[in-house]
Order: sequence, then structure tokens, then C-alpha cells
Amino acid sequence: MSVDAVKLTPGDRQVLVRAGATIYVLRRDGRTGALRWPGNTRGCMSAYPHSHCRRIPELGELPQYTRSGRTAYAPSADVDGVVPFRADPSTGLLSLAGDPVCARRTTGRARRRCPFPSGGSQMLTLSPDSRNLYLSDTVRDEIVGFAVDRLGAVSAVPGTYGCSRESSDPLCQDEAIGWQVEITPDGRFAYQIDGGLVLAFSRDRNSGALNLLPGAGGCLSDSPKPPCTQFRNLHDPWRARLSTDGRQLYVGSAVGSSPPGDTLVVLARTDTAARPVP
Repeated sequence: MSVDAVKLTPGDRQVLVRAGATIYVLRRDGRTGALRWPGNTRGCMSAYPHSHCRRIPELGELPQYTRSGRTAYAPSADVDGVVPFRADPSTGLLSLAGDPVCARRTTGRARRRCPFPSGGSQMLTLSPDSRNLYLSDTVRDEIVGFAVDRLGAVSAVPGTYGCSRESSDPLCQDEAIGWQVEITPDGRFAYQIDGGLVLAFSRDRNSGALNLLPGAGGCLSDSPKPPCTQFRNLHDPWRARLSTDGRQLYVGSAVGSSPPGDTLVVLARTDTAARPVP
């Protein structure tokens, strides 16, 4: 078995382990941290048709849970959209809460069927207020949004945010691979790495729309690219993570990049511009 992802469920009651199209649910002892697998019937979920585990659709990554731990969402590996689940907090097992919800990348009429995925990894972010989901992929680079109602049902928000591979915007040209969206705890701002850029957005907490901050406040770049502020000591930004309190953004460089490669940079978010500064 090759493990490619691990995640704790809310409350740290279980550990989810993904191996291919199968997710194993390990019970966690809160005192010792020891893990126990309860067996096929109560301890795994799989998209493999001949598996003895509970059947679920194939997922692009492990699910994102709401704070209550009773609802979860994951990007579909079969279609371009989001799969909603009900989660059992006592066991960690998931059950479908509806059909996959198609991403709606245009403002035109919604398609009756989801298009096939773009072929890249798809990463999902649940906003801290659990009102929106943001899906980004590593081929189109753009971000698409979904609204979540108070009962957990999901609907696609038309349009896209950030850079797109086909964009004519000079800011986006020659940039590639849009990664997961990071959202501040108050839900007001969001950040994404796209190629050599760190993009900074304001977030409308009513509609969920992401709007790139204007001028130099909207981006950092690893090369001269007006109007972005240029990094002083980092090339090829690769991954980013906000601190729990949202005050710092940690950005790491791509492995094996030219000097000064293999670097971790700490960006402080300013209170006035609410953007990371190098």
C-alpha cells in the first residue's frame, strides 16, 4: 500500500489515510495517540468496484470538513466539480449527500453534465465561515467557487477568479500551476500561488467573490513584473500556508531551483493593506 495523503478529522477522533482510490479510517486513542483499524465494514471507503469497503466516488484529494465534522466536501476525480458528503463524527465514515456539483466556469447557462476534469490536480478550500468552497487546478490555474447554504447543500458560482492559463492579462502570462487558496480566519482575504506569483485577494463574505487587490497590493513576484512587489530572496514559489491566526504567510520555493533555492520565506500581513510584504 502506498500512502499519498493523511488527515485528522475534526476533534482528532480519526485519521484518514488515502492509498490510491481507497481511504482508510483509523480510530485514534485521544490519550495515547495510538491508531486502530476497525476492519473493512467500518474502516474504509473506496472507489474500486471490487473493493469490500464502503463505495464512494473517486476523489481528487481527502475531504475538507466543516467545524462540526458532520459535513465534508472533496474535489471529484471523475468530473470537474465538488462531491458533498455527510460525515459520521463517531466513525469518520462518509456517505454521499448528493450528486457531484459541476464547476461553472462561465457566466452563461449551466451545463447539464459536468465536463471531464482538466487533467491536473484539483485542490479544494473551505472558507472559515463554511459559506464557500474554492477549487483550483494545476492545468487551467484559475479558481472556481461554490456557495454552501446553511443546510450544507452546494451550488456553483459562475465565473472564475485569479489567473487563467488562457488569460490575456499581462500579469498572468508565462505563469503556470495555480495552487490551493489560503483564506484568513476572518474570511476577508485570500492568497494563492500561481507560477512565480503570490496573489492577494479581498473576499466578499456575502457572495464569496474573490477580487485581486489593486496595484502592488495584489501580488508578489519572483521576477520583475509590474505592478507586483518583487521578492528579495526567493525564486519559484511552490507552496504557501497561512498561520492559524492569519498573521503570517509561509512561502516555500520549488525543490532544486536555482540559488537561492530550497528557501522558506515568512511574509507578514499588514493591517492597513492586508497583504503580504516581503
